[in-house]
Amino acid sequence: MSGVIKVAVVGDAGTGKTTLISTACKGVFDGRPVPVLPPARLPPDFTSSFVPMVVTDTSSRPEDQAVVDLVLQTSDAIVVCFDATRQPTLDSVRNSWYARTQRLNPDAPVVLSCCKADLMSGDSDILLMRERVEAAVQDLPSVEVCLIVSARQQRNVGAIFEYALKGVLYPLQPLYDRFHNRLKPLCVRALKRVFMMCDADGDGALNDIELNTFQLVCYGAALSNDELQSVKQVVASKMPAGVTATGVTLDGFLFLHVLFIERGCLESIWAVLRKFGYNDQLRLRDEVLDGNVNFDLPPDQVSMPLSFWFEVACLLMTFHACMLSFGLTACRNTSTPCVSMRAQARLLFV
Repeated sequence: MSGVIKVAVVGDAGTGKTTLISTACKGVFDGRPVPVLPPARLPPDFTSSFVPMVVTDTSSRPEDQAVVDLVLQTSDAIVVCFDATRQPTLDSVRNSWYARTQRLNPDAPVVLSCCKADLMSGDSDILLMRERVEAAVQDLPSVEVCLIVSARQQRNVGAIFEYALKGVLYPLQPLYDRFHNRLKPLCVRALKRVFMMCDADGDGALNDIELNTFQLVCYGAALSNDELQSVKQVVASKMPAGVTATGVTLDGFLFLHVLFIERGCLESIWAVLRKFGYNDQLRLRDEVLDGNVNFDLPPDQVSMPLSFWFEVACLLMTFHACMLSFGLTACRNTSTPCVSMRAQARLLFV
């Protein structure tokens, strides 16, 4: 992935692909755009992440499908459009477009855009659409989210590309099994290692100083004692074994990160993993490994260099405060709402 995120916009003919891109670029609705737009570059300040994007429109003509395949193969994220008023275009998402994206670019996150939402008559239509989309995508793991979009009403036009971008920057698939509602094994192993590194006294629980060190190392901010107690209360209420008299246990630590994911705050968990040296495949990056690596260990279980341990030890001796408030500190400065992947069934109606 280069410094510019490439987003493909695909879907059946007449689903609103070109109008969506045109409205995003111009900031005004264009009811009669050209048949297919050239690749359009969105400025860094278009999203809250300040990462430039190139959005590529695609043709629905049969003779152009080889070009569409090439666009899909070379994109970092894919937006699949369907028409809110035409059920066959939603059926095509499942029966055609999803399979195509998985064949050509299985690692790319997929965001669904339910276009022309202004043509739906009211809440009953939205409720029916929610049910239809949930049925269509219930076993499609690469689908990150579906947004109700109206270019005419300027509804979620920017948000659709924001979610595509976040799907690239903060991928969900390596972390979480959405169908069984649990962390994936590699994610558990990585977080267990983080926990052990932060458990300076080795008693199997993170006390207030250790929790605060974790907060400072990962997010650069300390929290109040009230916020720390709130975190413990939340964990204890959902998982009694997650908190003991000495602090937050490994089970409680893992539970907090599941909450981050279920609230859609993937930035929070990736901030932790990347700070502790992990790449997007949950393997330690080469630059964090010292010269005395035990190559008999799995790549994700190798120790950090001594310089990193020294930094953690210094923080442990220096800082005395509290843990982040339910994981929300790391999400406070984002303009994109956090979404519960499980409770919302990956479908966001805003």
